[in-house]
Amino acid sequence: MGIISVALALALFLFGQSEQSVKGFVVTKDGQPIAGVSVQGSIWKRCCPYQQDKATTNEKGEFFLKHGGAVIHFSKSDLEPLAFVVKPGAAQVRVVMSPVENQLTVPVCVQPDSTHKLLGWGKYGLHFTVPNAGVQILGGKPDVDYVRYVIQPQKSASYLDLWFGPYSISTEPDDERFVKSIEFSQRNLATTKGVVGMDSRGRTRNGLNWRQAAAFGSGAVYRDVDNESAALFDKIIDSICWTDFPAR
Repeated sequence: MGIISVALALALFLFGQSEQSVKGFVVTKDGQPIAGVSVQGSIWKRCCPYQQDKATTNEKGEFFLKHGGAVIHFSKSDLEPLAFVVKPGAAQVRVVMSPVENQLTVPVCVQPDSTHKLLGWGKYGLHFTVPNAGVQILGGKPDVDYVRYVIQPQKSASYLDLWFGPYSISTEPDDERFVKSIEFSQRNLATTKGVVGMDSRGRTRNGLNWRQAAAFGSGAVYRDVDNESAALFDKIIDSICWTDFPAR
């Protein structure tokens, strides 16, 4: 099947799923219902304005979405976030959620040594530490409401995007990312003040890697890269830090 045919099949799958209602229940690993879980379906209308069905589980862990979509997203502050790919034709789902065990803590930024530089938009907000050697650092020119850097290893076509701005990157990847993956996981990004964003990663059917980590409208993303590039980019993403804005 050619690239165009695959893209068309995926588009038809995502569209068909958005028309389907889904009900289900959320439970712990031992089968106990979980109340108060926020549930969001896929965006089923992008304009104007966009529409996305939302619900909250009741005391029995039950929820209902008139427009479920291909991927349903589940979140609660004391649980690991979860994206759930709905099988075609499934009208009811059972979702198991786990307590938070693996969140990525966003520390206060410190100035790196001379072999690295701290990239962000100005002195404050989200930053990442990037090595001076072995990569090209492109971009960095501010636009109206964002700054974009492109980090590219030498002798490689792979790249990592760093986005800075209040609305420059979504907290979660597009649903297509999850649908095309054979495995994926999510975890919270958190500071001492609580959850501030999300870190999602996965592997596609052809063995390539992707990751998207975002908080406060800024973050990092790479798509469809080999293991060597992913290891380098993951070090940069894991260096995420935050500098508070001055008090007013």
